[in-house]
Amino acid sequence: KTELFSRVVAVEFPRKGVWCIGFVTGGGMKRIIDGKEVELLSIIVPTAPSPLTGFLILLPREDTVSMNMTVEEALRMVISDGVITPKCVIDESKK
Repeated sequence: KTELFSRVVAVEFPRKGVWCIGFVTGGGMKRIIDGKEVELLSIIVPTAPSPLTGFLILLPREDTVSMNMTVEEALRMVISDGVITPKCVIDESKK
């Protein structure tokens, strides 16, 4: 079985301060930045309601935040435009 997306991350996109759900599609690419080698992840930032279209971005691993949700939960969230939100990301104190 081949998985299209390996894990869910949050990334600042399209600018700092705006966070999006992203799916890691690959890694291992290296780039020299400021004299040190940095691993870049390839991440698809999906457009709603069709998560198979979106933007391919390359980010250093340290610029991503791993999300505590499955790929299926994140896909449901994207397809529903955020109406269906996994319990793991809901702040119960805000209810």
